[in-house]
Amino acid sequence: AEFLQLSGYGKGQSHKVLPSLKRYLQHFGYLDTVDDTGFSLVFDEDLEAAVQKYQVFFSLNATGILDTATVHQLIKPRCGVPDIIKDPARAKFH
Repeated sequence: AEFLQLSGYGKGQSHKVLPSLKRYLQHFGYLDTVDDTGFSLVFDEDLEAAVQKYQVFFSLNATGILDTATVHQLIKPRCGVPDIIKDPARAKFH
């Protein structure tokens, strides 16, 4: 529910919840793995690209902006299995 605070946010803006969103998108395969200390409070180009990938995956309008539909998708309960698996060794077991 903390992601509700990000409705309307886009590239160049800052918010204290953005590191949590970056961790979420990293977990599900949309954002490349970085060390947690690399998650800033700024909505940067990498996050914009990750949001666009997420929007495409869920058939949302791929603007890269956290519109209402995207935020509502983000807060839906889900399992912990990544949507995008980058490690071919793990893909065999998915």
